[in-house]
Amino acid sequence: MKKRKLIAAALISLLTFGSAQTALAEVIYHDINDTNDSYIIDGAYVIGTDDDEDDDEHIFFTSGENKTLNYSIIVNKGVITKIVLQGVNIETTDKSGISIGSGADVVLELVGENSITVNSGDGDDKAGINVADGTLTITGENSASLNVAFEDDNTFNDAAAIGSNDKEDFKGTINIEGGKITAASQFGAGIGSGDYGEMSGTITISGGKVNASSKYGAGIGAGDTMSGTITISDGEVTASSSFSGAGIGSGESSNMSGEINISDGKVNASSIYDAGIGSGTNGNMSGTITISGGEVTASSDYYGAGIGSGAGLYSGSAPEMSGTITISGGEVTASSKGDGAGIGSAMDGNMSGKINISGSNVNASSGSEGAGIGTGKNGNIDENGSITIGGDATVTASSEVGSGIGSGDSGNMNGDITITDDADVDITLGDKSNETGIGAGNKFDGTINILEHANVELKYKDPDNGTPAIGSANGDSNGKTTLSTGAKINEIPASDIDKLKDEGILKNCGEITIVDPTPEKPEEPEEPEKPEEPEEPDEPEVKPDSRSTYSLKQLYIVQRINKADDGDVVTVSEEQLSKGKLPAYVLEALAKKENVTLAILCEEFDILIPSEDAVADAGDTRLYTIDELVKMYE
Repeated sequence: MKKRKLIAAALISLLTFGSAQTALAEVIYHDINDTNDSYIIDGAYVIGTDDDEDDDEHIFFTSGENKTLNYSIIVNKGVITKIVLQGVNIETTDKSGISIGSGADVVLELVGENSITVNSGDGDDKAGINVADGTLTITGENSASLNVAFEDDNTFNDAAAIGSNDKEDFKGTINIEGGKITAASQFGAGIGSGDYGEMSGTITISGGKVNASSKYGAGIGAGDTMSGTITISDGEVTASSSFSGAGIGSGESSNMSGEINISDGKVNASSIYDAGIGSGTNGNMSGTITISGGEVTASSDYYGAGIGSGAGLYSGSAPEMSGTITISGGEVTASSKGDGAGIGSAMDGNMSGKINISGSNVNASSGSEGAGIGTGKNGNIDENGSITIGGDATVTASSEVGSGIGSGDSGNMNGDITITDDADVDITLGDKSNETGIGAGNKFDGTINILEHANVELKYKDPDNGTPAIGSANGDSNGKTTLSTGAKINEIPASDIDKLKDEGILKNCGEITIVDPTPEKPEEPEEPEKPEEPEEPDEPEVKPDSRSTYSLKQLYIVQRINKADDGDVVTVSEEQLSKGKLPAYVLEALAKKENVTLAILCEEFDILIPSEDAVADAGDTRLYTIDELVKMYE
């Protein structure tokens, strides 16, 4: 029974580290109140050594008296380790609470309530958790929490709360899989890079509840330039910048040229002056923002776009939106409460990029003179810019003074706007002084296409104001408008040009062309059902050293053994064997490895077979039963 328990404990330790961390690890329990612990070196608990990058340890930190830990935790470069924080409060001065070395891989599991506070003194500011060039994975139950912050809200700390230090690039990996994470900074990102540091690494959130904030940096992303990747696939995420960074994206005076991908979860991203999702003040948005699912809310209080580019506060012209925004699923609400576009560019910012919307529910709005979708006040859509709404998308676009879809007030539209397929678009304007629902706030020299079976509704908040137009309020416009006979505008067939003009809907829209929708393809006949293939025999003939005769299940075991490294343990359940028997050629493959162990997990016991004991005759085709294996390797 004792041997059985030891084997089980070893396997649990193995599986705890996941498939990428297969070496068995020593488990060390440490009470942070024990300041005489021999592991503490110069005020820090050091995991691993600089000379041995293969040190693997599992450190369990706890604080029975809920005291504050006044020393930091250092994980040396290259170390693979798991750290558990249970009711631990770390407080340091001029050094990170947890510092993860280059190439190190750390799993940080949270139990109970935990905190890390950094007090800033002189010199470069340090992150609460520094992981500039390593990998950090945070896990925990819903009730577990970690709060990472600096000594008070008035401290101008330039490091990220979780990520890189001041003036340090973040090129590592941060994965958040569970727990409640709160991360707050001032000039650095809440999660990402510090001030004057580029975020070129990867941030992935797949679970948990995350609240990340900054004053001048991004809530999630960069204190400076963002060229890396941010992916949110689940969880509840709140990201905010209270001055001149994006909620998710780049920081103050910095470009966003990376990737932001949201596929699920609940995301709320906001900024006071800049984009909720996109770039910070004076930063171009030349990257990609892709939303394929989830519930997403993105907002800017003043000049930035809800999704897109940030404001131009300190320079002569605003940043450009030259990237790509794709929304293909989920529920998306994007708003600029000031003069930016709901989706697109900030006030004064031009748009040469692309906005593609399909298969989703989108509500985009500008509270003042920007477009609902397009550019902010005074912003132009140049000839390379395009807005495409298709699929089964349901889109609501509104503005108080700017266009519903197109350029903001006083802006030109020289690009392309296409509404196609079965898209349903509802446009609402507030101020009658703006007459353009789709098109240009000033001059229209681009193209507007309402194709296939699209349905468009144009209206003012006050029905007495009439109907907004498609085209431009500027009579000096030379654009082109193409309408499909299958489309409808305010329930009027798009091909009825005279009625649309009488209603004031087509106005200064240039040359008009009428086209028919694409003919529907006839349904292809269903293919006859194929006869069922005969079942594969339970025990196929096995030819030694001929992989083509392995079944998929058998080949999987052999492949895992062949890929195993020195010191690895390959686990196989009894159910994965052929009728509960182990083929001799599996032992033959194991015998060719060095220091690899095959663990067969049975209901009442486990069988461990080291590679040095796995001797098999070449060409042997027998199948060993569990009882035979027990006798051979007991």
